[in-house]
Amino acid sequence: MSDHPNAIHTRLQEALSAAGATCDAPEAHGTLCSLVCLHGSRAGPRWIASVFGNEPVPADARRALLDVASETAAELEDPAFRFAPLLPGDRAPVGERAGAMAHWAQGFLHGFGEAGSRPALAERLGQEPLAELLSDLSEITLATAGEEGGAEEGAQDGMEGDEEAWAELVEYLRVAVQLFYLELAAIRGDRHEAPSGLQ
Repeated sequence: MSDHPNAIHTRLQEALSAAGATCDAPEAHGTLCSLVCLHGSRAGPRWIASVFGNEPVPADARRALLDVASETAAELEDPAFRFAPLLPGDRAPVGERAGAMAHWAQGFLHGFGEAGSRPALAERLGQEPLAELLSDLSEITLATAGEEGGAEEGAQDGMEGDEEAWAELVEYLRVAVQLFYLELAAIRGDRHEAPSGLQ
């Protein structure tokens, strides 16, 4: 994205708050990313419908959200792979960052909910490397600060003393989304009928 990630995070959070969304910016961005993997530049309206359902979205907030969607699609379409998951900056407390990463991963998985009605998509997601990536992302959803016994608890403890570990996790998400985008090119190019209300 052309803006600094922190500025985009703030812009997205403000638009979500203005529209009365119940999710935070990382979770919303995670959902957006999976929908871009499925629908490319057409993902914006589907994303807004996924976040808000049938609730009305103020025009200004809708424009801001569609701008973020367009920027995200452009990043993933760029051969230079400029994409980065939208997470709090390195100055944020590690617990806040871990929670945001968990929310991002949760949102990303949520965006694939339509697989239940799309057999070709469900089949592709069950194959490697995507199946393993989905499993890893499920583990990351357990990284919320304060979780006891979560599979990522050890990873979170490591992050507290090792910023390099955090950077590696962020890079893992970045590469994972790019792999989803590349691997789902055929799915993205099909001409399936959009769910009602999402045209």
